[in-house]
Amino acid sequence: MGTLTVAMFMTLDGFTETPQGDLISPDWSDEMQQYWSGANAHEGQPLLYGRTAFEFNSAYWPTADVDSNPDDYRAFARTMNALPKVVLSNGLGEVGWNATVERGPLAEAVGRIKHSHDGEIVAVGGISIATAWCRRGPSTPARSCSTTTRCVRSATEPPALWSADAVHPAARARRSRARS
Repeated sequence: MGTLTVAMFMTLDGFTETPQGDLISPDWSDEMQQYWSGANAHEGQPLLYGRTAFEFNSAYWPTADVDSNPDDYRAFARTMNALPKVVLSNGLGEVGWNATVERGPLAEAVGRIKHSHDGEIVAVGGISIATAWCRRGPSTPARSCSTTTRCVRSATEPPALWSADAVHPAARARRSRARS
């Protein structure tokens, strides 16, 4: 039976996307390859996506294996394109990009995925998956890659972006006390 690890990029102030909805990610580097990419996506390991993250990645990675990118980046693009993927979605049909669709309630779908794969299954980038799964309890390992970007928001702005507060009650309580 497989194990699930949630992995995503996050700003120092807890956001995973800009106010415009763009993905926040650090620039590619040797350290990024060594400590992040290699740990979260390696040969034979299945990746788990929500619909939004899958649509972004399935459009990007097939175009990343081009001569203008560094050799290690191109090698990683080939790895990403070859890995098996599972998309949690009740609305998508055929998805391509070496992926299958898993439908149904999150806990049931993830349970089926864990039973059908050995080793680590990495949920990459899917905010809705990470939020829902982490709210189930602290039993899911997580890896985050913090960026130096900040997404400062006003106190009157609606909470449209996911942050660490949405998942971890202790973080939410700490920030609430700090604001008062």
